[in-house]
Amino acid sequence: MRYLKKFNESVEGELQKFCDTYLAYLIDEGFSVEVTDFSNQEVYEKITIWQPAKDYTGTVYSNFSWDEIKDDFISFLQMLREKYYFETLVIQDFIKRTHRVYVLDDDKELDIDKLENYSVYVYPEPKEQITKIEIIVKL
Repeated sequence: MRYLKKFNESVEGELQKFCDTYLAYLIDEGFSVEVTDFSNQEVYEKITIWQPAKDYTGTVYSNFSWDEIKDDFISFLQMLREKYYFETLVIQDFIKRTHRVYVLDDDKELDIDKLENYSVYVYPEPKEQITKIEIIVKL
């Protein structure tokens, strides 16, 4: 059990470094990226991406738009898909509803067109309607 824990910690650290590298531009823009354990059943990790509110500390989320991040985020998903398995994004909007977005096509390839044209539309205003994005990755 001791060795399994060390293996899981190193894999989690590897995934965090991967995210930090491929999301560096978003991190430079003030976004936060966190990798945490998701399940005790198998080796799953959860990647959470959010933009902390500028006036607060802790997990207070600031809203952002899909258009603001999609170019960098889609590139990240392409790299992530080459190395790890995932099927969905869980996007939380500003009124705390979750939208499950299936990002694979019928051939189990990343559906870039779907991602390019995705929008979280709840109300006409505000346009920044996303508070966080989560990806469940199987290692």
